[in-house]
Amino acid sequence: MKIRSAKQVFWIVLFFLWTVPVHAESPKTLVFVTSDAASNVVNAYHEFLKLAYGEIGYDVRMVRFPVKRSYIHADIEKADGILVSTKNLLEGYKNMLAVPVPLRQVELVVYSASREFIVDGVASLKPYRIGFMRGYFLSEEMTRDMDRIIVDTYDALFTILDIGRVDLVLALRGETERFLNRNTQFQGFKALEPPLFRVSMYHFLNRKHKALIPAITPVLERLIREKVLERLYAPYTE
Repeated sequence: MKIRSAKQVFWIVLFFLWTVPVHAESPKTLVFVTSDAASNVVNAYHEFLKLAYGEIGYDVRMVRFPVKRSYIHADIEKADGILVSTKNLLEGYKNMLAVPVPLRQVELVVYSASREFIVDGVASLKPYRIGFMRGYFLSEEMTRDMDRIIVDTYDALFTILDIGRVDLVLALRGETERFLNRNTQFQGFKALEPPLFRVSMYHFLNRKHKALIPAITPVLERLIREKVLERLYAPYTE
């Protein structure tokens, strides 16, 4: 009998961990992936989908991976779907089906304390020092070669704008407006127009779960009308 070296055993175990599907558990549990760089707002989507799928007899578990790996895992059936994303980000992933209910429309907006100009794409931001929150990887990609500061909270974001460490901050309009309304110490900040982008967010299932779409769609539509997601979202912008 051939005895394997410790190094061989290590690589065998590593291969096994990589190839075991993350959904290898109860058939009534669906595993949805999301980016490990996403902000804690994804917890609101997780709670929302747990409620929705619970109504049709499923539990939901969220697993975080690097963003591209999360999409690949879902596309090759190592996960059951993607918690939330946009249609344009998932172009090319042929096994991913969007549940046809927009969960939210998000706008990435430039906020300023004193600067005023018409936002004409990312290039118009290059002369300025920019701040944004960790986990918003679209902001990170757009500002890769710019003078920027990345922080962890809305409080830190608007503090660095207030004390002049940055000239502008990038933030999602809905979350930011709720934060500013609840934190009146931050006054006088202005959203510059137009938004850098506006996009709808969707939940995605692997094609093998196509039969679930007619069942989950009306549940999501009703919960959205009842503002359940909006209520779950609120604590993450306080």
